[in-house]
Amino acid sequence: MDWSGPGPTPPYVPNWDKTTLRGEWNTRLFELLMEQIREGEVEYDDADIGAMRELFFEKLERIRRLIKEAQPKNGESPTNAQQRSHANHLRKLEGQKLHTRRQTVSVYTKNS
Repeated sequence: MDWSGPGPTPPYVPNWDKTTLRGEWNTRLFELLMEQIREGEVEYDDADIGAMRELFFEKLERIRRLIKEAQPKNGESPTNAQQRSHANHLRKLEGQKLHTRRQTVSVYTKNS
């Protein structure tokens, strides 16, 4: 596959380098996305486009972080890296358990 040229070509792969995440390559990817979106019937004003730009780049940053966290560390095997990543994910989910009044009230009602 030839990656040289003026800009992104299919498949549209972002530039994951931290220093250029908001650089020219990924900006062109966003512009290509907007071209596809503008072909629809909905019109967007500058504020909407600015908000979509921020969402696009924030999503790239989150995906980059997830990719970085999932990579094998210091000679770690891919299987061990996957297990570590899964364990970290479960640990994060555990910390995000819902604490609602309904759950709290039902716990107190059962214990009474």
